[in-house]
Amino acid sequence: MRLTFPRLSRRPAAPASVTTEPELAPAQAILVSQIIELNPSATVGFLRNFAESSLRNYLEHLRSAQIPRGRDARWVRPDETAAVMVRERAD
Repeated sequence: MRLTFPRLSRRPAAPASVTTEPELAPAQAILVSQIIELNPSATVGFLRNFAESSLRNYLEHLRSAQIPRGRDARWVRPDETAAVMVRERAD
């Protein structure tokens, strides 16, 4: 008994997708690339949703986390950031 399989032809490569998202501002693009360097799991698509000041704060937090623990390892929470947040479930 002989099995025959249909020939599979290669599909042409799909054209590169066209992105409709706007380009990042130069300062924001620099912050995003520095964040991704320290946190490779972050993506440009996710980080583009944040304001430049938020990205700057997050980058500073990532940099402070790179310092070995000890007397000199400090990170001061910005005043505009809440330390503790509480949410109640609406029943």
